[in-house]
Amino acid sequence: LKPPQTASNRLKPPQTASPHRTPLATLPSATVIRELGRGTYSRALLLRSPTTGVSAVGKQIWLGGLSADGVDFARIQKEVRILASLDHPHIIGYRGVQRQQELLCIMMEFAAGGTLREVISLRSVASPSEFPTDLVL
Repeated sequence: LKPPQTASNRLKPPQTASPHRTPLATLPSATVIRELGRGTYSRALLLRSPTTGVSAVGKQIWLGGLSADGVDFARIQKEVRILASLDHPHIIGYRGVQRQQELLCIMMEFAAGGTLREVISLRSVASPSEFPTDLVL
């Protein structure tokens, strides 16, 4: 699932270590646990390292299906740059990106608590009051 890293097919993670993030070990022999979602040209997979037990999400994008004008690829590059620049304990952490031929894989932390939409929906039903500030910030 994860191609070998070379200087030509990877973007480096942020240079400074975040106090909010636990380093994610590389997952060269990651086990695919399940598919989390799917789009026209991509799918998100829950992965687990057999040696460390660390879970991560790999967003695989099939580059062969993107527009020939380069607009789609530019959008993906922008997404990767934005993910790499974010550093907050309440935002999913970026762990790297690798490309092998027509497949790009964006590695991110896994949030076991569900999607933001699910959390908001459950919170709205259970308690229609506002979210506590310490939960949001």
